[in-house]
Amino acid sequence: MRLFFARNARANIPRSLLSKGEIVFDIRLSHEQREFRDLARKFAQEEIKPKAMQLDLVTEWEKRVPWDLLKQGSQLGFRTFVLQEENGGSGMSDHITSCLVAEELAAGELGTAYYFMLTARRARDWFELRMTPEQRAYFLPKFVSDDLYFTTVAIHEPETDFGFDFFTETPPTIKLRTQATPQPDGSWIINGTKAYQTVGYLAKLIVLRAQIPDGTVQSFLVEGDAPGLSRRPMSKFGRRVGDNAAEMVFDNVRLPPGRILPPAPKGRTDMGTHPTIAALTLGLGRAAYEETLKYTQERISGGKPIIQHQA
Repeated sequence: MRLFFARNARANIPRSLLSKGEIVFDIRLSHEQREFRDLARKFAQEEIKPKAMQLDLVTEWEKRVPWDLLKQGSQLGFRTFVLQEENGGSGMSDHITSCLVAEELAAGELGTAYYFMLTARRARDWFELRMTPEQRAYFLPKFVSDDLYFTTVAIHEPETDFGFDFFTETPPTIKLRTQATPQPDGSWIINGTKAYQTVGYLAKLIVLRAQIPDGTVQSFLVEGDAPGLSRRPMSKFGRRVGDNAAEMVFDNVRLPPGRILPPAPKGRTDMGTHPTIAALTLGLGRAAYEETLKYTQERISGGKPIIQHQA
C-alpha cells in the first residue's frame, strides 16, 4: 500500500514565543516529516544496505541494478512523495522533507538513493508546475502507475566541460551540439549525443536540452523508448550498485508536436535538486563515519579495540 502523508502539518508553537505582530519561524520537524524520515531509515538499513552489499559483488552491469529495491521503494512513496495527493503523491514538496529522506536513503546506499531522489525532486516542477495540461494528461499517469518510471535530464555532451551543470543554471548563451529541427507538421527531429547522464540508462522520461535554429536552447520531453534513441552504460568511479549513468545517442529521433517543456515558473529553477544532492552526500558521509566507528570498536589489536589506542 502506498503511504500518503499530509502536507505542512500545523506546528504547535508555544504561546511564549508569540507576540502581537511577530512572526516566528518554527524549524521543528512535523509529525509527518519524522514519520517519513523514520520510514526511509528503516527501508535503507533493513532493505537497501544488506542487498547493496551483495549487488556490489556482481560483475554484470544490469544484474547490479537493484530492481526489487526500486519497486519496493516506489511502492513506499519515495519516487512520488513530492506530488500533491490528488496527483498520486504525498504532498510533501518542501526541501526539508526531501533532504531528510535523501540523507537516510543515501546512508543505506548512494546509487539506489539517486534513483529515487533525483526523480522525486524533479517531479513537482515537471508534472505539476511546468507541463501543459496536455503534457500532464499524457505523462503523469505513466509516471504514477509505473514503479520503475524514473527520469533524467540530458545536458552534458561528450568532450565538453559544462561546469555549470553542477553549480549554476544553464547559461542562455550556451551552444549545444545536440540540435532540434522543426518540421512542417509541428514535430521535431533530434540529432546529437549526451554523456554521463545520471539515471540515464533506465530513465523512461528524459528532459533533453537541445539547440533550435534560432540559436536558443529548449527543453524537450523524450520518452525512453523513442525510435532512434540508443543508450549505453557509462561507469563512474566509486559507485557500482545503481551506477546507471549513460551515453545517449539521438539519431533522427522524431518528437510529436507539443513536446517542448515550458520554462520553470519565475522564482523556481532547475537548481532545485541541489539541496537534495548535498543531503545525499551527507548521508554517504554519515554512513562512512558510522561504519568506521563500528569497525574501530570491534577490531581488536594489542589486546583491546583499536579505538582505544592513541592515534
